Amino acid sequence: MSENLTTINLHFDTKENYLTIEEFQTFYKVVSDIIENMNEEICFSKLEYKLVIIPPKEGSFLDTIGILVPVGFVVWTVLISDVGKGFIRGLTGKEPEYHAEDIGKFIKDFVITFLKKEKIDNSEINITKSLEAKNLFYNTCINSNYINGVGFDDTHNFPISRDQFPQYIVKLTEEEKEEEDFCKYHTVIIVSPVIVENSKQQWNAKIKETDLKITFYMEDEKFKNDCLKGKYPFRKSANDDEMVVKVKYSPIKNKDGRLKSVVKVYSFNDQKIESLPNDAVFDQPLIEPKQVSFWEQISLFDQEYNAH
Repeated sequence: MSENLTTINLHFDTKENYLTIEEFQTFYKVVSDIIENMNEEICFSKLEYKLVIIPPKEGSFLDTIGILVPVGFVVWTVLISDVGKGFIRGLTGKEPEYHAEDIGKFIKDFVITFLKKEKIDNSEINITKSLEAKNLFYNTCINSNYINGVGFDDTHNFPISRDQFPQYIVKLTEEEKEEEDFCKYHTVIIVSPVIVENSKQQWNAKIKETDLKITFYMEDEKFKNDCLKGKYPFRKSANDDEMVVKVKYSPIKNKDGRLKSVVKVYSFNDQKIESLPNDAVFDQPLIEPKQVSFWEQISLFDQEYNAH
């Protein structure tokens, strides 16, 4: 039987022209799970299709997945439930009949719209599997060290940038829905700043009060621009520069725990930039255990012995 081929482009703005095997497999699974869930919940598992891999071209990494659909397949819109038609209408903004003659194009538009749309109404239909796949897609992008943006065609247009990835992750459990952003104030010792225009890389630092490692995105645009202009020069050696900052902790998590971003810088080394709010509270410093000498231990032992 002959088949028609439609392609889905997952285009990644990467520092290097590659993805890891694990990432490639994950993105294929995401597309497969979304289509499978749509077929089960909307088309009663009646759609016939096959997914294939199309070789990538040179340049930024273009992951192309092909959808093979048998030629002469029935007009598939008769297979869709009324609830399913309503869901398609709400998701794509088009009547299901718009794709009546081209199943492959419908599947492509469904997957891409699902991944591109921030908020999707799942009150009428069970799309949990698809939402889990979407979360997997963006969490994988977050945890990658070199994916800076995502697009869905073969152009070099990446409408979803790295700093927007968390916005596309859906809270599925009641515990996740109850989690909210919160902010804390820290004095941080900078280990590795990122003073590059439009960079989406995280800064590495250490919290002075607790001596704990922290990675964060710099979202104080004024401070970042002033750094680029040379107003706040960083020293050459690590662990020298200190900043007092306000850090936003997101409920979205990566390999380092909650995603963190500095939303305000109050001072840089000895330079005051802005006054701290009156209600700013910092973590308590770690208190090193007191070192007790050998003779002090003997004295304490004698006191305890004589007490008995």
